[in-house]
This record gives sequence, C-alpha cells and structure tokens, in this order.
Amino acid sequence: HEKELEDLRRKYGEGTELEKELMLRQKQEVADVEAEFDEQARQAKIDKAEKTLAEIQGLFDAMSEINSLINELGDQEKEKITARRDDDLSELETNKKAALRVEGLTAKQKANIEYNFALQEYEIKKKAAEEEDKINKRQFNRDKALKLAQIGIDTASAIVKAIAMYGPPPSPLG
Repeated sequence: HEKELEDLRRKYGEGTELEKELMLRQKQEVADVEAEFDEQARQAKIDKAEKTLAEIQGLFDAMSEINSLINELGDQEKEKITARRDDDLSELETNKKAALRVEGLTAKQKANIEYNFALQEYEIKKKAAEEEDKINKRQFNRDKALKLAQIGIDTASAIVKAIAMYGPPPSPLG
C-alpha cells in the first residue's frame, strides 16, 4: 500500500485526493473522539462538583439543625432570665411596700426609699436585658453566618447547574 501511494505521489504530485480525504476523515474522527473525551471529563467534573455540593448541603442542614437546638436553649435561658427578673421585681415590690409601711417616716424618707427601690428595680431590669442581649447577639451572629454560608452554597450550585446546562465559561450562558 505504501509503495502504491509513493507511485501515485510521484505520478500526480504531493497527495492524491483520496489521501487528502482520508486525512480529513482521520482528523475529524480524532477531533470527534477528543470532543467526546472532553465532554466525558467535563461531565465527570460536574458530577463530582454536584456530589460535593450535596455533601456540603447535608453538612449545612446538620449545622442548621444544631443551630436551631442551640437557639431553643437560648430561648429557654431567656425565659428563665425573664422569670427570675419578674420574681426579683415582685420581691422588691413587696420589700418596698413593707419599708414604706413603717410608721413615722417623713416625706423625705419615703422619697428616699422610693428612689432607692427605683434604682434597684432599674438594676434588675438592666441586668436581665443585658443577659438577654448577649443571647440574642449570639443567636443573630450564628444565624447570619449560616445564611451567608447558604448563599455561598446556592451560588456554587447555580454555577454548576449553568455549566452543566450551557457548557463551560467560554459559552455566553455558561
């Protein structure tokens, strides 16, 4: 076959039309195989990315559940703080009434007692509010971090889906 090709080349010049056509077909077949291989490799990468995103989403869901449980504990703690504050205020009111019932108090002494009990009431309310604020702030920060993480996961998922549907970034929609 090689000898025949050489004879034909000598007779007709560089390459015959048949040879050129065979070379074009061969190049097209190689290009088709490479394209199929590239498509398979791209699909494998997309599948791996989707699997990884699914695992991350599963971990995120577990973290969200843990956060919900922690928030429930925080809410229970806030209820305890409120109950303790109400008990302290009730006891303070009882003590105030008892202090004001003492006979022989002047108006100035009564005003002084009222003032001191008002300060104590303020301190009780302030302490309870500060404790609740600490819990609320921790809950807010955890919720914010989880929401930001979910945004990242959703963005990555959207990117992978777009590439899977429309092809890699050189394509306009990819």
